[in-house]
Amino acid sequence: AQLHFKAYDATAGVVYSKVTTENPTEIVFAANGLYGTVTDPVRMNIVQEYVEQRVHLAKGWTWASLNTQPVDNDTLVSAVFAPVKAQTLLAKDRYQHAFPTATGWTGDMPGVAVGRMYKIKMTESTTLTVSGKKVNPADVPLQVHSGWTWLAYTPNFNMSLNEALAGLEPTEDDVIKSQTGFATYVGGSWLGSMTNMEVGTGYLYQSKAGAGKVFRYPASASTTAHVSATAATAATVTTATTATATATAATATATAHWKPVGASQYSSNMSIIAEVRDNEELLTRAEVAVFVGEECRGVAKTNDKGLLFISVAGDADEPLTFRVYDTAKGIVREVMQEERYQSDAIRGTVRTPHVIELHTLSTGENIRIYPTKVKDILNVESANGKTLRSISIYDTGGRLEQREEEVNAVRKEVNVASLVPGVHLVAVETVDGDRLMARVVKE
Repeated sequence: AQLHFKAYDATAGVVYSKVTTENPTEIVFAANGLYGTVTDPVRMNIVQEYVEQRVHLAKGWTWASLNTQPVDNDTLVSAVFAPVKAQTLLAKDRYQHAFPTATGWTGDMPGVAVGRMYKIKMTESTTLTVSGKKVNPADVPLQVHSGWTWLAYTPNFNMSLNEALAGLEPTEDDVIKSQTGFATYVGGSWLGSMTNMEVGTGYLYQSKAGAGKVFRYPASASTTAHVSATAATAATVTTATTATATATAATATATAHWKPVGASQYSSNMSIIAEVRDNEELLTRAEVAVFVGEECRGVAKTNDKGLLFISVAGDADEPLTFRVYDTAKGIVREVMQEERYQSDAIRGTVRTPHVIELHTLSTGENIRIYPTKVKDILNVESANGKTLRSISIYDTGGRLEQREEEVNAVRKEVNVASLVPGVHLVAVETVDGDRLMARVVKE
């Protein structure tokens, strides 16, 4: 059998899919065969026009784009996705979709193209390999609409946001986001949890301009942007896995108190630019998590200006609650407010951030509230024998739902069977003024 060769440029992180040989021009496998000598080796020539793009597709959703024109221009979905058909549930761009069937593919998306962004859903993690001609990003015009655009990334090298999007001439308060991070354009530069654009990743871009624009990415990078470990070692494009690494590196320090759900579990997200205030005082050392029920959908730490850039994963309209970890004091602070999840919504700007107000009740170390997941009876007790005065239960919007006054006991069973399922806040006060607010989940 004739052998074919590929080459990997570790410096650029590029796989070249076509390598020719000289002396001889064809190499056929032969048991115990030997081609070339020390003085007359086989010469191998890389054909730089032909490359191989490896797209890591996470279990669940991946935002992806191509920078390689498939061999023979065969861009049909059935051809490009053939190697991963068994693991594919759905592939879609903003307007069309395709999904596999037992006999082929169906849907209104006949093919894929360089310059388009796709959301791809898989049953398990796998790698899509696309071989073909390398695309010069300067030859691919991209349309950015007023409002949201599904934006592809066509270079086969990473770039900073400022360099990659310079030709777009962004408008103040424009937003670009990936599955795990986002940035907004303020004062001539990009600010947020996302700092770079990475090979093979798909993005969403919100333009504040009144009309559409056409731009092209640079043909080459003048600076070296962050390269993820996956891209550097395996020549794969950045997807959910490597984008997470980038977003984490972009924040001041890695979040520690809460671990968010994997972004690939949902097809969309929303963005929140926020600050935390305690009686009007700005907290500059805080970690904020956003929850749906008990599932953490997003988490971020304040930057040096006290701003948070939180990406919240989701798909459906659901209530969101906030939890704040005060890193200066090492305690979790309660927040009596909620938002609603809305895909692609943006809450707050750098100039007018969304304000997360802390509840001012102090933590009572000698008061116990249990169980934290309750069906009918909630137990409240004083661990040091102090008498309980009142027990109040609020919804996450701060509305009083139930109140027990003049308890006059060290332990009280509270019937919460009538509460709606979900998160509730329980505030307890003793006759001596000890106070505790705790979060419980009604099942």
